[in-house]
Amino acid sequence: MITLQNLIDIENISETNPDIKRIQYWWYGKDIEKDYIGDNDLIIPPKHIRGADYNTLYLIGSGIDGYRNIYRFAIRLTGYDEATDTYSYIRVPLKLDDYSKRLVLYKKTRFSFYSSNLKDFEVENIYAPESERTVAPFIDYESVELTFDELREVVANKYADYYKPLSTVKGVYMIIDGNTGKQYIGSAYGEDAIFSRWSSYANTCHGGNEELIKLYEANGEEYFKQFKYFLLRILPKKTPVDDVIATENYYKQRFLTREFGLNSN
Repeated sequence: MITLQNLIDIENISETNPDIKRIQYWWYGKDIEKDYIGDNDLIIPPKHIRGADYNTLYLIGSGIDGYRNIYRFAIRLTGYDEATDTYSYIRVPLKLDDYSKRLVLYKKTRFSFYSSNLKDFEVENIYAPESERTVAPFIDYESVELTFDELREVVANKYADYYKPLSTVKGVYMIIDGNTGKQYIGSAYGEDAIFSRWSSYANTCHGGNEELIKLYEANGEEYFKQFKYFLLRILPKKTPVDDVIATENYYKQRFLTREFGLNSN
């Protein structure tokens, strides 16, 4: 297991910047990070800092969910304006910045904005560089249309623009077999909801579905390169499972996927 502390140790901060005496990690939650963090800087300057210190290196992260976040950049405070209760600061370049917006950190217990124990943050994933990305950015639920290869790329790199919206809603989806035009309709209502369910297709091709397993056994993985994945209905995370399944059955009846498609039940 690699922790944030391990990565920081590589920096040799005590040697390269002797003014820094300690390190803290700030994590802006997913509901507020867009208001505080821009592409490469803070939108709102720091304020109300308990134990503020000019010899502290503050690592900034943006939340994915209550336990995961993405490292963005590092700062050091340089001054304080009493009238506005805000701190001035400078960016501190680190080798760690090579992984900015790509380094996913996980904490077993929910995070409460700042922490000085960097060992608590495990490295869960490192996304591929955006320069290697081939999948178009997430726009809205209605626009989601992924090929099998694109789905695998989204899942493997856990792209934040897809992970956030797809893991926070339940819903009903359609898979189209581009080899035959047949359709499969399914629903997602477990932990991480749609993202988790679609991850099973990316990892296994068939996701455990009876008719898709038959196609996999008869044709292999290459056959699924012609599949596409769409969202039909988005439902709030609090929607009861029975209601999600009822919505799934409605679409199965509407599109006749039991009679002419890939649904066996």
